[in-house]
Amino acid sequence: MKNITVGYLENKSEVFISNIIYNKNFLEMLSNYVRVVKMTVDPRSFDLKKLKILDVDYLLVDIKNFGPKQFILREKQKINTPFILILHSVISWYWELSYIVPLIRKTDIIIAPSEYAEELFLKITNKIKVHVIPNSLDIAKIQKNIFCEFQKKKRYISYMGRLTKEKNIGVLIDCMPEIIAKVGNVHLNIIGPLSGDYITDYPKSLYVGQLQKKIKKLKLTNNVHFIGLKSGLEKYEILSQSDLFITASVEETFGIANMEALACGVPIIAADCGGNKELIIDGKNGYLVKCDNDKGKRAINIKHLISLIVKILRNKKLNKGLKENARKVAWRYDYHKVLPRLVGLLKKRSLNIKVKNRWNSIRNKRVIDFNHLFNRDFLFFLYYRDRFGPETYASLCRKQAKWVDFKNKDYSASGKTIKKKRTRNKEISDKIRHVFLNFLSPKA
Repeated sequence: MKNITVGYLENKSEVFISNIIYNKNFLEMLSNYVRVVKMTVDPRSFDLKKLKILDVDYLLVDIKNFGPKQFILREKQKINTPFILILHSVISWYWELSYIVPLIRKTDIIIAPSEYAEELFLKITNKIKVHVIPNSLDIAKIQKNIFCEFQKKKRYISYMGRLTKEKNIGVLIDCMPEIIAKVGNVHLNIIGPLSGDYITDYPKSLYVGQLQKKIKKLKLTNNVHFIGLKSGLEKYEILSQSDLFITASVEETFGIANMEALACGVPIIAADCGGNKELIIDGKNGYLVKCDNDKGKRAINIKHLISLIVKILRNKKLNKGLKENARKVAWRYDYHKVLPRLVGLLKKRSLNIKVKNRWNSIRNKRVIDFNHLFNRDFLFFLYYRDRFGPETYASLCRKQAKWVDFKNKDYSASGKTIKKKRTRNKEISDKIRHVFLNFLSPKA
């Protein structure tokens, strides 16, 4: 299989924590089956022509760090190389996906990590084939280097991931006073970059600051701990000492952190929605929490969440059984079982197909000009949100990557006006996310 070459773009300005860590592990595991080639690029002026020089058969593309630019440049630079696109998220990146849809070719491989992610994407367009292949981990490596201890004086609950508002970390903190009152000495470890989305603990995000104020107000300073950014075996050691792993997010496509918790033998409590239902077997390796409708928004049922946490922490026999099952279920997502499915797709595709270059025909077109590719309801949603905009593919190609100068845009500037504007933009983004989530959600 080493006769197949997969390239990937390493952006020196990469910032997103989930992409950096997961992509690194994914490529390391994939290299056991195919040849993997790194391409270091400047997102302001990167050149896909290097793909020919490096003899790359497929390019693993990244929405979060490059947006639709790599798809546009493929047309502009007359490149035939098929792309591999993994839909880590659909809800947060629907705008980028709407621009990409008209540029996806039949030779491209679109991967959804869960049936839920596939369902979301097919609500945008059902004209494109999507392959469901779950995320994977090197389970043997993780379990070989962790030590699970069941007898401890303190009880630990853990959360790991991005520290952003949509993850609903404040809900976990709100639960702690009642949990401590009912169980005793319980600690909540919050593992993740204090900057929120980015691969650094500095500068601290506004949201993390709000959470820390909440902790002081509830007098939980000795029981809730921000661990900061951890990676590799260090984070697995912390996770393995936990009695529970909890996530209150109602937007999980297929949580990588959830998989890592299972691999460490830690049962999960998560919202009964999204990709969680494909990973968590209720009552076997964790529990699913009811979700309520709160003013048109989906929200986790806090009373049910607390009752499940207390139930598991009080019952050591139950906790031990859940831990054993968690480790067993994790093996379903070992890369030796999962990645051969992707490699099989790579083998089946014909790499010698010449694709007709379309740049001259699309350069002055907008997404709206390809409305026949999108589902009718999704078009109505975009019209409602007024998100089509006047941009043509030529104007998009001239733009810099969206997140390259994130330090200057988000953090370097100071003053009340800048902070208010940033808060306002976040509020608008949250509204769009909730409207879109309701639009995509399966109707009961």
